[in-house]
Amino acid sequence: MIDRKIFLIFVVLFVVPIFLSSEANAQTYKCNLPPLWDKTTTGSINVGEILKANMFLCPTNHEAPGKPSCPPTYDSGVEPALFFGGDADYATQEGTDYAEYGAREAGVATTDWSITFETEGVCYQGYEGQYYVWFQVDTMGTLPSEAPTDGYCYGPAHYVDWDTEQYCTENCKGHSVEWADGLECCGDDDNISATGGDAPDCLKSKGSGLCVSTTNAGWEWVIKGQPEDIGDIKDLACANISIVANSTHIMRCAAGTVPNPGSTTPFDFTYIGKEDKLNAYACFIDDAGKAQIAQCADAPIGDIYGGIRKAPGESILKKIGDENVTYYCTRHREYGTHVTEWKSDLDNLNKANKEDCQNAKLPTGAVAGYKWTGSKCCSEADDKNEYYNDKEGYNATDPYPGGCWNSQYIGEGTRPPGRTVFDIINYKGGFEGCSLPETDPSLALRDSHTGGLLVNNNPYCRVLVDATGIGNNLFCSYSGNWISTDAGETVDKLSQDKTSRGCCAPDQCWNGVECIEDQSTKSTPETYDGYRCILGNWTNETILKYTPDGSASGYCPLESQCLVNPSEFADVNCIGNREYLGKNFCEEGQWTSRAKMLAVALLRYANLKSSDDYTLFCDTYENILNFYNYQVGGNYVLNYMGDVHCQGKACVNEFCVLRYKDGVAFGTSLNEPVNSSRSFLKSLDQQASLCDSARAKDNQYHRCGSSNIWYNENQGTLIQLPTDDAFGSVSWQEAFVAFIKNPFDTIKNWIVPRTTGLDFFDQTRMFTKVYAEVHGDKKVFAFMEEGQTVYIGGWPVSGMDYVGLEYQGMDFTPCDLIRHYDSTISCSADQTIFAQSRRPGQPSNLVDAWPDLTAKLRVR
Repeated sequence: MIDRKIFLIFVVLFVVPIFLSSEANAQTYKCNLPPLWDKTTTGSINVGEILKANMFLCPTNHEAPGKPSCPPTYDSGVEPALFFGGDADYATQEGTDYAEYGAREAGVATTDWSITFETEGVCYQGYEGQYYVWFQVDTMGTLPSEAPTDGYCYGPAHYVDWDTEQYCTENCKGHSVEWADGLECCGDDDNISATGGDAPDCLKSKGSGLCVSTTNAGWEWVIKGQPEDIGDIKDLACANISIVANSTHIMRCAAGTVPNPGSTTPFDFTYIGKEDKLNAYACFIDDAGKAQIAQCADAPIGDIYGGIRKAPGESILKKIGDENVTYYCTRHREYGTHVTEWKSDLDNLNKANKEDCQNAKLPTGAVAGYKWTGSKCCSEADDKNEYYNDKEGYNATDPYPGGCWNSQYIGEGTRPPGRTVFDIINYKGGFEGCSLPETDPSLALRDSHTGGLLVNNNPYCRVLVDATGIGNNLFCSYSGNWISTDAGETVDKLSQDKTSRGCCAPDQCWNGVECIEDQSTKSTPETYDGYRCILGNWTNETILKYTPDGSASGYCPLESQCLVNPSEFADVNCIGNREYLGKNFCEEGQWTSRAKMLAVALLRYANLKSSDDYTLFCDTYENILNFYNYQVGGNYVLNYMGDVHCQGKACVNEFCVLRYKDGVAFGTSLNEPVNSSRSFLKSLDQQASLCDSARAKDNQYHRCGSSNIWYNENQGTLIQLPTDDAFGSVSWQEAFVAFIKNPFDTIKNWIVPRTTGLDFFDQTRMFTKVYAEVHGDKKVFAFMEEGQTVYIGGWPVSGMDYVGLEYQGMDFTPCDLIRHYDSTISCSADQTIFAQSRRPGQPSNLVDAWPDLTAKLRVR
């Protein structure tokens, strides 16, 4: 008798998968049951009547370690595949189909104290791997008291692998994957993770096939040499890889780890042919890090599944080392009707392919605008600093014969950029210089293709015959220009014909008899019929110029320039119109002060905003500003104005402060670049780069970013407004006449005839300090000149200071005010105009009292 405490133990005797056909599978699972009682003592009890069973199939990944996880009695959260069960005996279950699980119960027997279960055609849809069988056995009917009431039998069933069990063909297809005869199931293992996150089936090779997955076509086998696959570009969804097949290989373009790398051949560029078409393919990584294959197609082959197709002229960016290189899709008609090639260099292409240069597009799709010069392509994005002659490819009938200068196309008969004269010209595809000095940097330039010197330097009077684009011959003049002359003119004739051809040295002028030396730096006028020789050109220029303080005189090459130093040894003799030097500004050939320019701009603004109520004061920051000994950003504001911070020179010059009804505006002129590390902008708690967008050379004020600060690049002056208001453009001459010249002329015209020794007022041009105040009918205008050289009685007097003042509508008698400072001045009670000068070393009460007579005066 068996011990009643012993549990029922079920042992799976065997689990043998039997492959019956390509479409079916039969498996038998047998579970032995220990005898529950002595059959002879229990009589006619039928085992089939007293036992019931439930049978489950569970996949491997639902198994808990050490015990089955499939039955509902375990907390696995997984519903098992219940093949049969219930209270009916086994005989009634035979032949039952379980279509949703792909199983059929072939038969159940309970002989020999065992349960046998047989299946046919089980395909185990949904999962691959090891399956387990689990029998749950319960008693039915009346049992002896010593018999256990329940138990189970558990063991491995069948291992499912879709790649080896052909009966799963249809189910494989039903899972959006593909079966190919002689290969395996492609895509069935995509739910099993692998290194790098790629599915194991990705790029799996079997025989001549390659298993791939694309986002728009799902899983499929690509067969080597299969005609329909040749030329197709497929971007794989299972990895950062793109592939294309030729007649013998499957080529890959990859970024990062490549699953099964031996199944494909890596490439950068390749050619794939089909019929009479030969297309070029390129592998590159796009800006998002995606591996891409680009097809260069005049006549396309294959299909595109996520790839890129470019037509001739279009381009891509491909990273070579650390540099992005532009590759262009080009035609190569010399090799066939439909032959393409990826090229990073459009130079030296067959001449029939010049359209590839001229029609080229950038990777953005924009037209590149390159020019075909005869045998090369100029201006390509990747040909940085490209220089070349194209004499070999020269053809006068080409639309763009010429050469390339710093990646810029230069047509025949034109000069390179930056050359203000025709001292270098393109002639029949080559660059020809006209007696350039040895120090000219262009003479050191090298041809990017040949390595030889780019510019051929010619002596004076060399003739270039039949220069297309000019219409005549060219000769190298002593003026340093290539000049057009009559066809057939000879060097001998040019050398002798100095009168009409100007064969003098570059800085000389021909007067009909001899070559005249340059007079641009001479302090005394030498004229020839009213003309002077200025740097090799006859110029109608006889106006004597003066230095800013009037202490020296001389001539400038142009009437619009201002004299800095007439010495021939000076670094700078003259500066141009709208340029400045220190406190001084060159205005149409005459020096004036930058303070005057600020005053003009602010007075115009004041009259627009508050014409009957404003005060303007232009003076040094010590006299103008109430408080400037404070810190901004860790530095004292004074450091951005004085001479310590700016290496011995004042950082700024005079200030102009404008008070009007909307508030207070001010301006100053800078001696440091506005964006330098010592920029005055920092004293305003602004970044030095604030005015970078306002640096326009038009002599107007432009807003600095979105601030209330305005900047004039020509004058180097800043103005800050109290409100977010547009400053507007300034008509400088009109504003000067209206707000400074007219009141100045009133003072001058009254003073000069009446006061001895002040006729030099006519020489006033700087207006070092300016004061203007308007309050209803009350008006004050005053100016001061400092440190000027003036001519009194024909003799120069250096270091002269003088003032002029005008008062209108005052509540007090101006004469009384003036006599308080200088009792010697005589005037009538209604006289309101005063002036006084001071020679070096001599006192002048009115000059010394400038602040008291202007800014400290209250006219309200």
